[in-house]
Amino acid sequence: MFVLRGSFKSYVIPSRRLHKSFRLYAQELGVPIRGDCYVDQLSAYERCVVEMLRAVNTGKRLIIMRDMSSFLSERELANIQRLMRRYTQRGVSFLYVCSHEKELLDLCDRVAVLENGKIQKLAEPYGGELAFPQRRSRQPKPLTREPDWEHLPALAFSNVYTASLHDLSFSVYPGECAALLADDDAAEDIVSLALGIMAPKAGTLAIRGSTVPRIPYRSVAVIGEKPVQHMLFPDLSYLDNLCFTADRRMPGIWLCGRIRKSVIKEYYAMTGESIFAQDIRTLSIQELYTLAYCRISFQHPAAVLCVKPFDAIDLSLRQHVVGLMDMLRDRNIAVIVLSSGISGAASIAERIFASPKK
Repeated sequence: MFVLRGSFKSYVIPSRRLHKSFRLYAQELGVPIRGDCYVDQLSAYERCVVEMLRAVNTGKRLIIMRDMSSFLSERELANIQRLMRRYTQRGVSFLYVCSHEKELLDLCDRVAVLENGKIQKLAEPYGGELAFPQRRSRQPKPLTREPDWEHLPALAFSNVYTASLHDLSFSVYPGECAALLADDDAAEDIVSLALGIMAPKAGTLAIRGSTVPRIPYRSVAVIGEKPVQHMLFPDLSYLDNLCFTADRRMPGIWLCGRIRKSVIKEYYAMTGESIFAQDIRTLSIQELYTLAYCRISFQHPAAVLCVKPFDAIDLSLRQHVVGLMDMLRDRNIAVIVLSSGISGAASIAERIFASPKK
């Protein structure tokens, strides 16, 4: 907070004086952080507080906050927003970037809707409240079927232990959307378990009611934080990308033209003319997201794990992703939103689970 600022001219760090200065900052803000704590020992919330204090202490007049709810709990987010309001009264400005409309409206004086790199709409204060304009983007279609609560869970963890997981238990049913809140280390182990890369140290895993020592290959799919960059192959055609993970389900798909024509017929209503694209680099971001989710749909796993699906995307694309998740649920695939914050998942999840902390 103090040494890295431009006004620090001393060759010797006066630790006692700096600790006293930091203690005064922390007491004033009601933040229980010790000044001699190492950064790698701080929680995500505490790091945010220290970054904000450092920015203010070094004289910054504008601070950019991005996707805070993706890694902070509701209580931590409320505390950060309290600090933001406190500093705005002292003349510091904040640019708050996120894709959750309610979070923005509850906090900000003005809200701008950014879509495809351009500000499309602006919500101004009106009568003490923000009048948010109606977006022209299409609403997701309602589900055509309810989750299959009567049958066995599509995926179940029971008292699972790993290096970062402590007694994790949850179950999701076919067609259900559930949220699973976990920090980064726990999320990494959950993804490894889902992909069958590792087995738990203790506890049991079950797929469609059958207990397994390790999740079978491609029984559970994972859609990462940046599916366009990490899931798609730019040198393959749209159809080849779509069929890429279906070879175990349909071994003859690469040799049988009749099967591929059937795939086009099945997915044309959802993909449109883009299914015939030979170069996917010419497609829009929404068309590429559709391709990534349709590939998982065609693979048809028991469940799909969506890792922070709403981080760093605009409101229009967020709405499109919600519709793609509903498409998976309509096909009786369980959808699990894996996130470290509740804001992104609360509006779409039917149930919310939290990974226990050690």
